[in-house]
Amino acid sequence: MMRTGIFFIYKNFRLVNNNALSIFAANVDRLLICVLRDETRYSTQCLARRKTSDVVLNAHVDVEREFVARFAQLNHGVAQLSMFYLPALLSLLHEHAVTDCALPFHPSYDLSRMWLSLREKCQNMRFHSLPGNTLFQEYELPFKSDSFPKTFSDFRRKVNDITIAENLTSQLPDLPRSVLPVCSDRHPVVKAKHGESAAAQHLLDYFCSRHPSHYKETRNQLSGEWFSTGFSPFLALGTVNVHEILSRLQEYQLVYGQTDSTEWIYFELLWREYFYWYAKAHGIKLFLRRGLNSINPPSSFYAPTFKTWCEGKTESDLVNAIMKELNTTGWISNRARQITASYLVNELGIDWRHGAAYFEQTLIDYDVAINWGNWQYIAGVGADPRGGRHFNIDKQTQLYDELGHYRRQWLKEHNTERSL
Repeated sequence: MMRTGIFFIYKNFRLVNNNALSIFAANVDRLLICVLRDETRYSTQCLARRKTSDVVLNAHVDVEREFVARFAQLNHGVAQLSMFYLPALLSLLHEHAVTDCALPFHPSYDLSRMWLSLREKCQNMRFHSLPGNTLFQEYELPFKSDSFPKTFSDFRRKVNDITIAENLTSQLPDLPRSVLPVCSDRHPVVKAKHGESAAAQHLLDYFCSRHPSHYKETRNQLSGEWFSTGFSPFLALGTVNVHEILSRLQEYQLVYGQTDSTEWIYFELLWREYFYWYAKAHGIKLFLRRGLNSINPPSSFYAPTFKTWCEGKTESDLVNAIMKELNTTGWISNRARQITASYLVNELGIDWRHGAAYFEQTLIDYDVAINWGNWQYIAGVGADPRGGRHFNIDKQTQLYDELGHYRRQWLKEHNTERSL
């Protein structure tokens, strides 16, 4: 019997080093790709609903267009649908007599609900839950979801002995050229800022430099050239395989030696891994005000106050500069995220979920597990054993913008500079 397979793409926009896609393609006779969009919905428990920023939307459209164009060159069928419109997904499966459905792992709660709904309604089809863009596969983890480590330190100890290995040479096999003409998109490949080609170049540029040897000293800066690895947008969209980053890192260490800085890069990849499995283990609790705990974090919401935070018009120049950069570029440093999140929760007393929802709309590297997991961490309702993080804004200003360069850069550009 002819096997027609559909492979769902969600934050997995790469053709090279995508083992799940290549393995699935090799086991079907015809292949259809369905790109799942979620721009019509913001999050499961989103309180601050608003339009996704143009910066984020345009970047995602560019990356999707590059992927579709490259895939279309192989003469495979491509469909683009919202994951929240189940009737359209079911219609696609039945219209093309799909026999096999494949979905790589991603910790999105909404994605898992869609997948379960399809399985319930199409019990005559084969469903393949495949490995995703993670360092470990689920069967390798030395614990079950119901006994997930309460802290990152515990998680790190338990996965320390797992050998990480993955074949990074996977390519799509040749398939019959007469396959499912679902979409006729044959536009030229665009040079997407965060597409697969840009990801490959960024990876090469970073590890061909000596920046990894200084990462630990620069990672807390608010801005600067190569102070951050810059991997987060590529990882969030799945245009780079996390194993590619690890492989490059290990090659770098062989040449220049293993240092605290190079180890800290792996440490950050492990934090990403922790939040991915954390999100899968806790499901809907990722979006609840109390999170995993019984404490009562702030539950208030005062629209004018929240608006000052979103627009960068608070009493803190540092927070204002951070929010100006976020709203303009769709990206801010890790330290900046912690500072402004702490300010919203601890100084303004606003329910942390409003901030998480706003970041969801504005971050070009938005990742559901990392964003919501980190906000829980700051609010003290998640993985932080200390019960939350309260940053002293004056101290943070002195540590990371003592001379006011960062504040002047962003506040002056928006004509809101006060004396610094």
